[in-house]
Amino acid sequence: MKHLLVAVLAAATLSTNALAETCNGPTRTKVGPSGKAVTLCLDGKLSTCIRDGMRQGHSREAATSFCSKNPKLR
Repeated sequence: MKHLLVAVLAAATLSTNALAETCNGPTRTKVGPSGKAVTLCLDGKLSTCIRDGMRQGHSREAATSFCSKNPKLR
């Protein structure tokens, strides 16, 4: 069990670092409706918002509806 926890934490750290390197803005880690922690890229792009919403566990339609309501996203 201890080895599994270490492996999960290592994978989460690697994926967080990969996103931080490709994101042109600040990042924030949140837990989605599925209970999975996801690092979000806050770069102000509509496409990034939809992608991160889907990574959190929302459907494409729900993510698009949520992100489209924010006038600050381009």
